[in-house]
Amino acid sequence: MLFCITAASLTASPKHEAHLLLEQGKAKENLGDRSGANADYSTAIEIDPHFAKALVQRGGLYLLEKNYSLAIDDLTKVINLEPENHGAYYLRAATYLGRGELDPATKDVEQAISLNPKFAWSFSLLGLILSAQEEWEKAEDTFSQGIALDQGVNELYTNRAGVRLVLGDADGAFADADHAVHLDPRDSNAYSNRGSAKVMKGDLAGALLDLKRALELDPKNQRAIETLESVHQFKGAEPDHESSVTP
Repeated sequence: MLFCITAASLTASPKHEAHLLLEQGKAKENLGDRSGANADYSTAIEIDPHFAKALVQRGGLYLLEKNYSLAIDDLTKVINLEPENHGAYYLRAATYLGRGELDPATKDVEQAISLNPKFAWSFSLLGLILSAQEEWEKAEDTFSQGIALDQGVNELYTNRAGVRLVLGDADGAFADADHAVHLDPRDSNAYSNRGSAKVMKGDLAGALLDLKRALELDPKNQRAIETLESVHQFKGAEPDHESSVTP
């Protein structure tokens, strides 16, 4: 249910009004109304420029929209206000990674981990940074550290599966991707990684099902497109990205 800012609520203190706007914005964001959410966060920040929670929320929204400069601006303000806010460091690290700036991304995510070493998502992000640097063994170990903290984060298993594919560990990649599929049946990357592992294990029929399912969920999944084409070429058939299968 959306919060509604009424005339009665406007008689409250400015900070209370800003809090109501924050909650209203979060509700809108959960419903997919990013524009409305941004407007509410921005109004809350206008009322209270030091409202760190609203700045984090808007910074995260900018990150989702790939508006990296504005995201960094908001998240840096949060860090200046709250130097021990691990979430702000984590989000700023993800923003730097999105811009391809690996050194500041590494610095920020390592700071996030030092502030909260039990937040599994930080290890997932660090593993992605290491993967971008082709530090495959370190990336695998980092994803494993995250999994040890939280076995419910499907992205950790999906990402470790991708690394294990690079390292030639077909069995390990299959096990991770299979677990990720069960955690989130709509994870396109989990299906593409499981399909790639099946190719390595010689199960081409099973690979086709997984790769086509990956493309149903995300038609732009590059690993699935490339692996599916190679499987079709191996079998002497033409690729058909539009095929439909039952998951």
